[in-house]
Amino acid sequence: MSHLLLYYQRPEPATWVFLASFLLLSIYFVFHRFFCVRNLDILLLVLLAPGLMMVYEGRKMKADEIANIQSENLAGSYPAGQLKAANTKWIAFQLKPDASIAPDEPSIADSEATQGEYLDEAQPQKWSAASLEFYGFAGLLIASGLLLIRMLIDPALVRRPLLVPNLSIGGLSFIGISLFMFLMANVITSSPRDEQTRGPQLGPGYALLNMLPSLPTTPDYQRDAWEGSVSENGDHILPTVARILAIVSNLAIVLGIVGIGYWHFDNVKTGIGCAVMYLLLPYSAQMTGNLEHVMPASCMVLALLAYRQPLIAGALIGFGAGLAYYPLFLLPLWISFIGSADWDAC
Repeated sequence: MSHLLLYYQRPEPATWVFLASFLLLSIYFVFHRFFCVRNLDILLLVLLAPGLMMVYEGRKMKADEIANIQSENLAGSYPAGQLKAANTKWIAFQLKPDASIAPDEPSIADSEATQGEYLDEAQPQKWSAASLEFYGFAGLLIASGLLLIRMLIDPALVRRPLLVPNLSIGGLSFIGISLFMFLMANVITSSPRDEQTRGPQLGPGYALLNMLPSLPTTPDYQRDAWEGSVSENGDHILPTVARILAIVSNLAIVLGIVGIGYWHFDNVKTGIGCAVMYLLLPYSAQMTGNLEHVMPASCMVLALLAYRQPLIAGALIGFGAGLAYYPLFLLPLWISFIGSADWDAC
């Protein structure tokens, strides 16, 4: 990452949640009218962050447990005397840096003896990985249910709140371009996990899309892609294709949101504000390189942009539903939307 942005380090997901939440409140919150529907919408979006963080931490704990098991199995393949000698030499190097041992020699002993003890003392396991992930998904379901209720109530409102940001168009554009550069730099310098480059993944969706690896953009899986991270067979093509598709899909989402505000609402400031909100969400920061999320989302946004051309919009919805199954659940909503739009046109 430092090749693109000097001395830049990816922020932890919790840090991004706090920064993004404060920025969302500062840009979109109506401070002179605290009790209004627009402030409720912003708070409902912020409520998605706790559940997302719990799911992330649960999956991180699972990955740490698997890594600990693998390190124990690897350490068990070494003789006890050799492992003990390596531990002694490593401790001697830590106490006396000018010792004759290189710091990267006993990495197995360090992970087995030193890091394991520090991890147990610094992070008491009050939550299991499964329970943390379960309650995280429960929190996401509750927050999504509240958003669904809010959207169902919206047609009954006489005066709907306008999303007019507190910043000017220039300030919003600068923040949006900066956020997009940071997020795409994370995608470019991300490397897929080794197990995701060994073949197609099984699951619902398009088979060719399942062959492409997802690109983790969190600091836990950060590796320098500029130095060439490859799989066991030395294949560079699939990760490169995944990076290109992730960047193009995110760019299509941002430009599509701006285009919806400009062409359908005659308000480019609202479109830019919604695009910046998308880039600020913690969900976007964690799923920037996940093609199963960003590619169908880009198809849905572009279909909404081109809803006045039913052939193009239908092709985009069909393409998105072919990539992943969940856009199929939007078909009833889309049919009702097209039906109401045609009725208004008549």
